[in-house]
Amino acid sequence: MAAGDPMDWDLQTQVALIPRETWEAGADAVSQAISDIEATFLKDRDHQIEEIAQDPEDGLYNVTTTTEDVDGLLPNLTARLERYLGRALGAGNQSGFSDLCAAYQILRDVVDFGGDDPNGALTDLGIARKTIVAALVQRAYLPEPNLDALIMLLERAETQLRADHPEVRAANDRFVAQKLREMDDDKRLAIAAGMRDVGEGATKGRLAADFSNGALVLETQSGVEAQADVVKRAGGRAGKMAVDLSQKAKAVDGSGAFKATGIALRVQKLVELIWPLL
Repeated sequence: MAAGDPMDWDLQTQVALIPRETWEAGADAVSQAISDIEATFLKDRDHQIEEIAQDPEDGLYNVTTTTEDVDGLLPNLTARLERYLGRALGAGNQSGFSDLCAAYQILRDVVDFGGDDPNGALTDLGIARKTIVAALVQRAYLPEPNLDALIMLLERAETQLRADHPEVRAANDRFVAQKLREMDDDKRLAIAAGMRDVGEGATKGRLAADFSNGALVLETQSGVEAQADVVKRAGGRAGKMAVDLSQKAKAVDGSGAFKATGIALRVQKLVELIWPLL
């Protein structure tokens, strides 16, 4: 900071939220806590992607980082999209999905031209997914496993781009901050309560701690930039959990509804609170 290069605000926030008992334990304990935070922070920022996974034993979610480079995120997504798109097209005689459909043309363009434009790809993925879903509702397409799999992939791809791709996150920074400036206290505190509910009832480990600390940031005068960072991170993580729960529900009973579990209801409520801001 003396050299004119302030610390990252997210890092400062994590240091400020070190538990009181650690501060009271003395300088050595605080120094160790800061070192641990910095190590985790640097690991998370080192071109890694978060993976949210559910423990099959207790049903709770936790977060880890993968070694996948963010530079390969969009190419990997488009490669998978090409495979899933081909399968859905091959089964078009059962579903009615064809290469003449608007959704197919949009997704084909994402595969062919979207590799250098993550924000454009995100928009196109959403348009195509909503078009396919609307056609299924209107019975213009008929349900078919490969078409269902394509929709699931699009849901996951949109969520992962919003949560993990730095260009997509950067494009959204000002929008989220402005939304928070316009938000009344009741809505902000409702989001904080939703984050605490998910942290305590749907997650564990580092993920639970992050939701709890994030709620504290929203409940205090932490500044709109810090609050925007918290909301974006919580929204991305809750979105990943929601997609995972939704896809598991579809795999079990063939419906698009969430299973009526406490975890799913907590996550869905938080998604509904946050995603209008993203």
